[in-house]
Amino acid sequence: MRAIEFKSKIRDNSILILRRMQSEFVAQRDKSVRVVIFVQDAEAYD
Repeated sequence: MRAIEFKSKIRDNSILILRRMQSEFVAQRDKSVRVVIFVQDAEAYD
């Protein structure tokens, strides 16, 4: 397993994948992924 790190926002319970990162996932369309979400402390209770 390899890690790809990028920042994004959660909107409507979805994580948006930046356009520049989407090419990393095109060949991986039907593969499972592991997701870890880190939230900034100041934003944790917004």
